[in-house]
Amino acid sequence: MMGKRIRNQTALAGFLVLLLVFLTACGNNQREPPESPLNHEGLQEEEETEKYRAFRSSSGKLSVLATDLWEEEETLHEESDLSLYNEAYQSYLITLTDDKEKFPDELDMDSYSERIGAAVMKDLIKPRMTETEMVEIDGLGGRKFKVEGKIDDVSVTYAFLILESEKEYVQVIAWSFTENIENNAAYYDRIIESVKWHEVENNENGN
Repeated sequence: MMGKRIRNQTALAGFLVLLLVFLTACGNNQREPPESPLNHEGLQEEEETEKYRAFRSSSGKLSVLATDLWEEEETLHEESDLSLYNEAYQSYLITLTDDKEKFPDELDMDSYSERIGAAVMKDLIKPRMTETEMVEIDGLGGRKFKVEGKIDDVSVTYAFLILESEKEYVQVIAWSFTENIENNAAYYDRIIESVKWHEVENNENGN
């Protein structure tokens, strides 16, 4: 059981707006961050009551293990197959899929990852993208990386897991205050890397 130092805020409108900015080009209305993180001892006691459970995407194609402090939030993004929000830790997670047929044949996993990272960086102040790490999750090859930057002097970090199935690129994205992601990397990695890919026949999307 790890002890986390989680930064908290009553409302995280800025992160939601940032997500909409880089995915749908909407505007920004960042609210001021709190002065300090959550009490470390109190949070450790809270974490001991957390239990992991599976969240299945609306298409049924994938699932993610997250604790019962996370809940589904369908309003995060209209194209997300699975959207989760953790109010206690002020963190978000979404999954997105891209049909590989939409891209040139020469586009590979590394190029796709760079394209996704660049799309996020253009909407941040002093952005930085970490080096990509090769991974294999549930039999699918993938890449992991983070994008860090600021919005109105608030440091934010997006943690990406990009997977490649036969027909699609799959994005699993978690984001929060930078100090949350940095201080509790194992916690967020465990959730992101828990993704399971499910073969679904005759689904509503026709994929």
